Amino acid sequence: MRLAPSNESDLPEIGAWVAADPWHNSLGDDFWLTGSNCFFAGKLQDDRGTVCYVKVREEDRGYRLDTQFAPAYQVSRSRVVKAAIKFFAVLGDLARANGKQYIIAESRSPSLIAFLERVGWRYGNGDNLKLEVTQNV
Repeated sequence: MRLAPSNESDLPEIGAWVAADPWHNSLGDDFWLTGSNCFFAGKLQDDRGTVCYVKVREEDRGYRLDTQFAPAYQVSRSRVVKAAIKFFAVLGDLARANGKQYIIAESRSPSLIAFLERVGWRYGNGDNLKLEVTQNV
């Protein structure tokens, strides 16, 4: 897994992925680029290309993670799972190094929620799931 910055040259791909995503199709393509309140924005890549786009926003005691996945016909779930598990470990290490207590993400997707719960995330309030980073991820 490699993390690279996302930039304007990624907008056509991001736009296609967002348009195909019922959970995110109301967000603008440029949401996935660095902007205000953004700790960093980038893309997770494996040896076959981009797996997903991520945006990490800083909160008082944690990081809020937004993720844009590719359509399933373009990137297999197994590629996403492998990259996500590695990324959670990296982001958890970064959070601990910066004195953060959690990583939080919002989801209403049953399959994503089930995956996150299997790898240690727990429901918070609303549609938020939280990964405590005082433990190993």
